[in-house]
Amino acid sequence: MTTETNYIWEVIMYKFIFNNDKNRIYIYIGGSLADSELEKYKNELIEMINKTHTGFTVFADSSKSSISFLENSVKLQGARDYGVTRGFKGVATVLSYEAFEIHQKKPFPGIKNVFTDVIEAEQFLDTLG
Repeated sequence: MTTETNYIWEVIMYKFIFNNDKNRIYIYIGGSLADSELEKYKNELIEMINKTHTGFTVFADSSKSSISFLENSVKLQGARDYGVTRGFKGVATVLSYEAFEIHQKKPFPGIKNVFTDVIEAEQFLDTLG
Protein backbone atom coordinates (compact mmCIF):
# COMPACT_ATOMS: atom_id res chain seq x y z
CA MET A 1 0.00 0.00 0.00
CA THR A 2 1.25 3.47 -0.87
CA THR A 3 0.07 6.78 0.58
CA GLU A 4 0.82 10.08 -1.17
CA THR A 5 0.64 13.75 -0.26
CA ASN A 6 1.24 16.40 -2.92
CA TYR A 7 1.59 20.14 -2.65
CA ILE A 8 2.24 21.87 -5.96
CA TRP A 9 2.35 25.55 -6.78
CA GLU A 10 3.82 27.59 -9.59
CA VAL A 11 7.53 26.82 -9.31
CA ILE A 12 7.70 24.96 -6.05
CA MET A 13 6.72 21.39 -5.41
CA TYR A 14 7.11 18.61 -2.92
CA LYS A 15 5.66 15.17 -2.73
CA PHE A 16 5.58 12.55 0.03
CA ILE A 17 4.97 8.87 -0.63
CA PHE A 18 4.86 6.20 2.05
CA ASN A 19 5.66 2.68 0.91
CA ASN A 20 4.30 0.36 3.58
CA ASP A 21 6.08 -2.72 2.18
CA LYS A 22 9.49 -1.06 2.62
CA ASN A 23 8.39 1.01 5.63
CA ARG A 24 9.92 3.96 3.80
CA ILE A 25 8.95 7.57 3.23
CA TYR A 26 9.90 8.92 -0.18
CA ILE A 27 10.28 12.69 -0.38
CA TYR A 28 10.64 14.56 -3.67
CA ILE A 29 11.47 18.26 -3.44
CA GLY A 30 11.71 20.79 -6.25
CA GLY A 31 12.46 24.50 -6.04
CA SER A 32 12.51 26.37 -2.78
CA LEU A 33 10.13 26.89 0.13
CA ALA A 34 9.22 30.14 1.85
CA ASP A 35 9.06 29.98 5.64
CA SER A 36 5.25 29.59 5.61
CA GLU A 37 5.47 26.70 3.13
CA LEU A 38 8.36 25.17 5.09
CA GLU A 39 6.13 24.95 8.16
CA LYS A 40 3.38 23.26 6.10
CA TYR A 41 5.98 20.86 4.66
CA LYS A 42 7.23 20.00 8.16
CA ASN A 43 3.69 19.36 9.44
CA GLU A 44 2.86 17.12 6.48
CA LEU A 45 6.12 15.23 6.98
CA ILE A 46 5.17 14.60 10.61
CA GLU A 47 1.77 13.32 9.43
CA MET A 48 3.59 10.96 7.05
CA ILE A 49 5.92 9.81 9.85
CA ASN A 50 2.80 8.83 11.80
CA LYS A 51 2.05 6.24 9.10
CA THR A 52 5.38 4.46 9.63
CA HIS A 53 6.44 1.60 11.86
CA THR A 54 9.56 1.31 14.02
CA GLY A 55 12.68 1.02 11.87
CA PHE A 56 11.40 3.19 9.01
CA THR A 57 13.74 4.83 6.52
CA VAL A 58 13.55 8.02 4.47
CA PHE A 59 14.54 8.52 0.84
CA ALA A 60 14.83 12.27 0.14
CA ASP A 61 15.32 13.29 -3.48
CA SER A 62 16.45 16.91 -3.24
CA SER A 63 18.21 16.87 -6.62
CA LYS A 64 15.78 19.47 -8.00
CA SER A 65 15.57 21.63 -4.89
CA SER A 66 17.26 24.98 -4.57
CA ILE A 67 20.48 25.49 -2.65
CA SER A 68 18.60 27.87 -0.34
CA PHE A 69 16.18 25.06 0.62
CA LEU A 70 19.13 22.84 1.54
CA GLU A 71 20.77 25.66 3.50
CA ASN A 72 17.54 26.21 5.46
CA SER A 73 17.00 22.52 6.19
CA VAL A 74 17.92 23.16 9.82
CA LYS A 75 14.35 24.45 10.17
CA LEU A 76 13.18 20.85 9.70
CA GLN A 77 14.99 19.62 12.81
CA GLY A 78 11.71 19.28 14.71
CA ALA A 79 10.46 16.74 12.16
CA ARG A 80 13.80 14.89 12.31
CA ASP A 81 13.64 14.74 16.10
CA TYR A 82 10.07 13.47 15.92
CA GLY A 83 11.17 10.76 13.48
CA VAL A 84 13.78 9.57 15.97
CA THR A 85 11.07 9.16 18.63
CA ARG A 86 9.10 7.03 16.14
CA GLY A 87 11.99 4.62 15.51
CA PHE A 88 13.69 6.24 12.52
CA LYS A 89 16.50 4.02 11.18
CA GLY A 90 18.17 6.06 8.44
CA VAL A 91 17.99 8.53 5.59
CA ALA A 92 19.51 8.80 2.13
CA THR A 93 19.50 12.20 0.44
CA VAL A 94 19.95 12.57 -3.30
CA LEU A 95 21.51 15.87 -4.36
CA SER A 96 22.32 17.44 -7.70
CA TYR A 97 26.01 17.37 -8.61
CA GLU A 98 26.25 21.09 -7.85
CA ALA A 99 24.68 20.70 -4.41
CA PHE A 100 26.78 17.59 -3.73
CA GLU A 101 29.98 19.57 -4.41
CA ILE A 102 28.84 22.36 -2.10
CA HIS A 103 27.90 19.84 0.58
CA GLN A 104 31.38 18.27 0.40
CA LYS A 105 32.97 21.65 1.19
CA LYS A 106 30.42 22.85 3.73
CA PRO A 107 27.74 20.33 4.75
CA PHE A 108 24.13 21.49 4.72
CA PRO A 109 22.68 21.41 8.26
CA GLY A 110 21.01 18.12 9.15
CA ILE A 111 21.63 16.50 5.76
CA LYS A 112 23.45 13.17 5.96
CA ASN A 113 24.16 10.17 3.75
CA VAL A 114 24.25 12.09 0.48
CA PHE A 115 24.25 10.57 -2.98
CA THR A 116 24.01 11.81 -6.56
CA ASP A 117 22.54 8.53 -7.76
CA VAL A 118 19.01 7.42 -6.92
CA ILE A 119 19.85 3.72 -7.20
CA GLU A 120 22.81 3.98 -4.82
CA ALA A 121 20.66 5.86 -2.31
CA GLU A 122 17.95 3.21 -2.49
CA GLN A 123 20.49 0.40 -2.13
CA PHE A 124 21.99 2.10 0.92
CA LEU A 125 18.59 2.21 2.61
CA ASP A 126 17.92 -1.42 1.73
CA THR A 127 21.08 -2.40 3.64
CA LEU A 128 19.64 -0.85 6.79
CA GLY A 129 16.98 -3.53 6.88
